[in-house]
Amino acid sequence: MQRVTIVSSPEAGPLTRRACEELRDFAGRLWAAEVDTVESGPAGLEADAALCIVVGTPEQPHVRDALGNLGAQASPVESGSYALRGKDNVVAVVGADDAGALYGSYELLELLGVRFYLSGESLPRRGPVTVPPCDIDRAPVVRLRGFMPYTDFLTGPSTWDKEDYLRVIDSAARLKLNLFSMHFYTFEPVGQFTFKGQRRTEAFWDTSRTTRWHKRPGRISDFVAGREHFADYLADDTFGARSAIDATAPEERFRLAEADIRAAFAHAKERGMRTTIGIEVTDPPLEFRALVDPGSRYGENGFGICPSSADARELLTGWLTGLITTFPEVDTYTLWQTETGPSRWTAGCTCERCTRFRAEHPLPRYTIDDLLGKVSAQVYDVEDITESAQTFLQWVLLGHDILRELAPDKQVALAGWYIEHLFRDASPYLPEEVVLSSMTEVDPWEAPPLLDHYQGVDRERWLINWWEIDFRMWLPQPKVSAYPPIMAKARRYGIDGIIWQHWRTRTVDDNARYTALVMWQPDLTPDEYYRDVFGVEWGEAAAIEAAEAMRLFERYEQWLCHDLGWQVFTQDWYPPTINQALEFMGVHGAVPPQIVADIEAKLDEIPRIRARLAEVREALRVARTKAVVLRDGDRPGFWEHRVELYQLFIDCLEHVGEAALAYRDATCGDRPTASETQALKRAYEALRTAPVLQLIQKLAERVEDRGDLGTLVNLNNELWSRYRDALDGITRWFTDAAVGGLWTLRILPDGTLRPPVIGPDALRPEGQWS
Repeated sequence: MQRVTIVSSPEAGPLTRRACEELRDFAGRLWAAEVDTVESGPAGLEADAALCIVVGTPEQPHVRDALGNLGAQASPVESGSYALRGKDNVVAVVGADDAGALYGSYELLELLGVRFYLSGESLPRRGPVTVPPCDIDRAPVVRLRGFMPYTDFLTGPSTWDKEDYLRVIDSAARLKLNLFSMHFYTFEPVGQFTFKGQRRTEAFWDTSRTTRWHKRPGRISDFVAGREHFADYLADDTFGARSAIDATAPEERFRLAEADIRAAFAHAKERGMRTTIGIEVTDPPLEFRALVDPGSRYGENGFGICPSSADARELLTGWLTGLITTFPEVDTYTLWQTETGPSRWTAGCTCERCTRFRAEHPLPRYTIDDLLGKVSAQVYDVEDITESAQTFLQWVLLGHDILRELAPDKQVALAGWYIEHLFRDASPYLPEEVVLSSMTEVDPWEAPPLLDHYQGVDRERWLINWWEIDFRMWLPQPKVSAYPPIMAKARRYGIDGIIWQHWRTRTVDDNARYTALVMWQPDLTPDEYYRDVFGVEWGEAAAIEAAEAMRLFERYEQWLCHDLGWQVFTQDWYPPTINQALEFMGVHGAVPPQIVADIEAKLDEIPRIRARLAEVREALRVARTKAVVLRDGDRPGFWEHRVELYQLFIDCLEHVGEAALAYRDATCGDRPTASETQALKRAYEALRTAPVLQLIQKLAERVEDRGDLGTLVNLNNELWSRYRDALDGITRWFTDAAVGGLWTLRILPDGTLRPPVIGPDALRPEGQWS
């Protein structure tokens, strides 16, 4: 049997030791070989091995000996950088430091055929040891390369357990990311503390049985499709994080959730990552507002808390103390402006001290155009942007003062939704050590112009951007081409760190992998990226067509969002307009004119949308015909599957939209009864032929991660229940208004159809919906 030897130093740091562990484990998966690890000087180089991998830093003797054996030089300097040198049966992985040795080892594994993604890795089929020659030098073009699993919806980390965090952190380290960041809404169970003798009680993780984010609750046992994927949750009949399911009291919600997050931060530190944790300082816990002195409250119903008040200082001190006590290992505490709430988009406190603060800290008069691109601006209704920015600045200065007292050795950052416009204007008022960061737009395609706000600001700055579009939720979103302009401006303005946000893992794999690579290889083009991704899976003959298919997919997505303005086109169940139409049909309500107008506009575009999507599907089909499948797992098949899912979704939109218009005709009250009866029949038939069940079943065919599980929950609880309610509503209309004019079907809980009940029999209980 062939033998592989991995050589390191007894003085190796923890990341170099991790590198050797990873090389050993992956070598065992790549090759039918015996793999040894040794800590020694040059002895391993003389061993009769098919491959000898030497890992370390330039000053270590075994690395110097290996380079001498190779007749090569390597002296990486920048933190995290590395060099690979190799020929014959010897490869030297030379890191400028401990982290560089780890990152260089991952580069070597990529050279050996491994491809790393956020959701896992893709490996060649196991075979004999192969050693390509290598002469590679790499240094990062972005110093801090971060990621932020974003907690809120069931499709994201709100449902993760500790093991899920550890797994994605390991994947991120293999992508050579070195910062792990988390933001928490105030209603989430992180950051327990006491204010005026009362502890927090209202925060929790969402599950399939909660209603926050406008979700319908439901039991797994009632799902119409996909129940087989929830075996681990059937006992509780609930999908969610184990910490949420197991908690029996508010205090336990915090204890269990914080234990998972604490383990995640500790694991990230073990993988050489910096860590940040953030809370929305302008949105203190709801249950504490009643405890605030009435004289310290402002705004409608006294919902705002005066940031100049003693209560504000006491409350924020308790909050930050709880955060630091629970997560002492975190490097940076981030003070976020709230996404919505009393201090976002609204005028500030009118007390004398707050008024004086605004006068002493003037800011330009901002408009929505300063914050958002044309698409996202349509979904925001803003009031006084400038005064809300001044209020946020006031809370940040208060939080900074408190943190300097509580944890003077920790870094402080500010962040918020689209606050780049503040950087130049607010920077003079902030202590020089405060990091400026901002969530830059909800859509990467629109982000580049907003990055100009980073220019000329002389302090540490972090860019926060999405690996997926905020409002798009669950449909596939390949957008590799969106990132080169972002990266170009990040380099031009010397941005110190980039933090990529995500809910899902598998769906954003290509966006995540490309951005991770381009932070080391800035000249890597999207086309080169896709050719490699498909080439290693399907062979070179299919790579060109597959790459063009993905670029076509990206153009389709960009066109859909920007040319058509369908940013909110794909919520977890339906777009809001279609969702509302289903609700009205379910309760016998007339569909409002503005919803009808939006549906008509969407239906007008459906043929073009379907045609363009069909082009993507055809391009992938052609690539498949040229493919020679080289690896197990069929990663490219994921995109083929999701395009089919997308087409079903478009079909559902069309049928539900047509049903809503027919329903409008049936309920307008100005037509003969016979005409209304025929319209009701058209509405019913359009709904009945909508492939809603097929859509849910299509997703259930290929569940890739917990994000898909969360989507299955929403499609069952949201889409299926609304769809059935609408069918039920139309049936009741018909039996009340025109008995015998429509034959009805009855849908069983598993989604199958019972034989129709005809005519007068439809009035009997067995003729109605389950």
